[in-house]
Amino acid sequence: MYDLNGEYLSSFKGAKEAAIYISNKLGMDDIYTIIKSIRNNCLETSNSSYGYYFSYRKSFNYKKSERKTEVAQYTLNGKFLRSWSSIAEAERYFNICTIQQACSKECAAGGYQWRYYKGDNSDIEKLISVKTKNNILPIVMYDKEGNFIKEFKSINDCIKENPELSSSQINRVIRNVIKSHKGFVFKYKDEDIV
Repeated sequence: MYDLNGEYLSSFKGAKEAAIYISNKLGMDDIYTIIKSIRNNCLETSNSSYGYYFSYRKSFNYKKSERKTEVAQYTLNGKFLRSWSSIAEAERYFNICTIQQACSKECAAGGYQWRYYKGDNSDIEKLISVKTKNNILPIVMYDKEGNFIKEFKSINDCIKENPELSSSQINRVIRNVIKSHKGFVFKYKDEDIV
């Protein structure tokens, strides 16, 4: 095990022993994921593991990767939260290992959107997916005659205010699978949003 500057730190009998060390040091519970990450690093399919470089041979072959690149963290709604000095730092903080993939694919990891940080603190577009749309897309409620009743920030906000309604049924109305739910018709506020 080396730090990312090439300083030798320790040797272990195997990946499991190294994973237990990392688990204790970083306060993580998922030993299996740590073992997998360390093995991938030893096989050189990743450039580092939890902020360290691991090798089966006593040699330091670290290649700087995008994991050292600054990243920006956003809400699923696209609001800028903060920047992190590296992907590895953010992944250690959130105890996840998918931020680089989220940056590359412009998707979510750990409940946030991530982008490579270029010094711009502007907000970005909302992340709309099957998992997030019930939280972020505004909807409008009508009665069966088409009279406006109320606007909601999201389907989930509507459910909080009207617990007798079902989010899956509201989605079916929005998709025109059924005409109404409990006597109400629902539409996205901006019909062209999806």
